[in-house]
Amino acid sequence: MQPSREAQLSFFKEAETFLEDPIVSFLRRDLGINGLTTLHKNSFLSLTHLIELDLFDNELDHLPDSIFDDLDNLQYLRLHKNQIEEVANDLLLKLRNLQSFDISNNRIKQLPPQLFKGNPKLIVLHISRNLVKTVSQTLFSKLELLEDLDFSNNKIGRFPKFLFTDLKNLKRLQLAENRSDYLPTGLFDSLPNLEYLNFRKNHISSISDNKLFSALQSLKSLQLTSNHFRRIQTKDFENLFSLQELHLGQNFISELPENSFETNISLKKLFLLSNNLEELEEKSFNGLDNLTFLLISNNILKTIHADIFFYTPNLEKLDLDSNKFHFLPSKSLDYLDNWVSIKLAKNPWHCDCSILYLAL
Repeated sequence: MQPSREAQLSFFKEAETFLEDPIVSFLRRDLGINGLTTLHKNSFLSLTHLIELDLFDNELDHLPDSIFDDLDNLQYLRLHKNQIEEVANDLLLKLRNLQSFDISNNRIKQLPPQLFKGNPKLIVLHISRNLVKTVSQTLFSKLELLEDLDFSNNKIGRFPKFLFTDLKNLKRLQLAENRSDYLPTGLFDSLPNLEYLNFRKNHISSISDNKLFSALQSLKSLQLTSNHFRRIQTKDFENLFSLQELHLGQNFISELPENSFETNISLKKLFLLSNNLEELEEKSFNGLDNLTFLLISNNILKTIHADIFFYTPNLEKLDLDSNKFHFLPSKSLDYLDNWVSIKLAKNPWHCDCSILYLAL
């Protein structure tokens, strides 16, 4: 006898009837974009074989405490784009096999300290675009398999020093667009496998300790755009040997000490646009033999050292647009044997014989 294509599931206190493939229905429930406003506590009763549950883009503002208790085998749970304001401490407790959880784009103001204590297999966790102001130091305890954490677009002022201690396998961390003005020393010390760190659009004005990032030996991309940096210290990025992209644009940096990037031997792209840089010394880019892209537009640069690009022999794209240059040292660009694009527009050039070489 063929299994019926008609399946019934009680989302509210009333039953809804719909057609689904019986095998897909057995493993997955897709209830996204359905205008749901309420879920009954027994909505998913006895669905022990369910692997994937989509509830995204509805109008849910509340989740009954025990609503997911029967979903022993659930691996993927998506609740993003709802209006959820709070979650119970034990909401996910029975989901021992959960691997991916997305509750971004809601109205959550507080996360219970032990919310994820029953989810040791979590790999992907997205909590972005909520209203969280404070976070408990134990929130991510024992999530040793976690690889992708997105905590961006909240209202967090301070991140506890030991918040990420157990996240040994984390590869991607997004903390952008919060309200943090301080990063405690040791915050990233337990993240040896981290490859991508985004701290864009926060309020930090300096790196608290030269060793803040030093444990991130696998880091490939560091995003610090749109903060309040005024100066870079010589050892701020020391020992980031794997770093390939460094974003420092849209800050207030007025000084770049020599040898600031000396140990960033893998760096390929450096973004310094929209700062307050007035001059660059000879060894400002010392150590950047592999740099191919340098963006320093929209600063107030008036001069650079004649030999500054000696230290960037593989540079292909250079952007010096929108600065205050009257001229460049005649030999400064001679080191760029591999150049593909050099942008020099929107500078107040002195149009005399001293800059004829720029026309070549």
